[in-house]
Amino acid sequence: MNQSSTPTRLSPSSHSSCCCGRDDCHARTRWQHDMHELKNDARRFADIAQELLKENQRLDQQLSEKTKQLQQVEARFERVYAKYKNLKHELKAKSVQVRDMQLFVQDTICEARTREAILRGKLKAAEGKLIVAEHKLKAAERTIAEDKQTNENQGAPFFMDSKPIGLSSHTNLPQPTQPQPSSTVIQQQPSSSKITSLGPALAAGSSNNDNKDHATKPTMTTWQHHQPPNHSKTNDGYHSAPSSRPMMKRSKMFVFKNIQPVNVWTAKVTTALQRLKATDLHSMKKRGNRPYDKAETSETSNSLIRSILFDIERLHTTEHPHILDICKALLQEIGELRTRLNDCF
Repeated sequence: MNQSSTPTRLSPSSHSSCCCGRDDCHARTRWQHDMHELKNDARRFADIAQELLKENQRLDQQLSEKTKQLQQVEARFERVYAKYKNLKHELKAKSVQVRDMQLFVQDTICEARTREAILRGKLKAAEGKLIVAEHKLKAAERTIAEDKQTNENQGAPFFMDSKPIGLSSHTNLPQPTQPQPSSTVIQQQPSSSKITSLGPALAAGSSNNDNKDHATKPTMTTWQHHQPPNHSKTNDGYHSAPSSRPMMKRSKMFVFKNIQPVNVWTAKVTTALQRLKATDLHSMKKRGNRPYDKAETSETSNSLIRSILFDIERLHTTEHPHILDICKALLQEIGELRTRLNDCF
């Protein structure tokens, strides 16, 4: 009853009374200490939870930022990948074009080499024919010189002034026209032993020609009517029937005159070949003083080639036309090949 009547001190809510009712109970003290530690632990846990919450918010923010960056990177990657695909397709197309161009260039080079070999063979054949023609020309020159010397020694002026030589039976060349000597001039010729000895031979030769060409050459009989009849034979051997050798020698002189233009167009063909060689792009690049422009140089080279081929087409001759045609064809092929090579480069 006394305990109930005495006023008791209310302990704080954090303190509990011991079963013994004493304020200095060890169990109570330990319990209070434990409660205090638990409170401290709760505060620390609360602080840690707040820090963790803040860290979680910060990580969420970083995650959102990284997500945005990742989305941007993905978008860039998609654009780069699309560009990569386009470049890959373009590379394939360019590779096909390059392969086609390589095949075209290889075919062109093979064709050019084949045609060059053929043209070189034709050129060698033409050169061989030209060499043979030059040998024949030199032989004709020597023969003409020998015949001229022989005619001068044996009285060639008498033959030249007495009667023209008929060339229709020995050559297809046009017969040169010579003035016909009159009968008075023939009668006034000095009568020497050599002239009288040559008279029958000339008369016999003229009579043979008159029998063959009497219808077309009436003037050939003039000398036969005025020739004095002298059939005496001497020992110099020139009184027998005239052979065709003097006439052939005389006809070769006209052949020589007609072959002479061969040297002219040969020089022109050689000059055209040298001009075609000068149209090479490397040669023009070395000779050029201004900066090298491949397209402009190629166009200039092609124009020069067209001019050269035009000049070549204007060449004509009546002697050995087949050789000139071969040379023109060779130069034409060379010009076309150079034009194709200029277009390729």
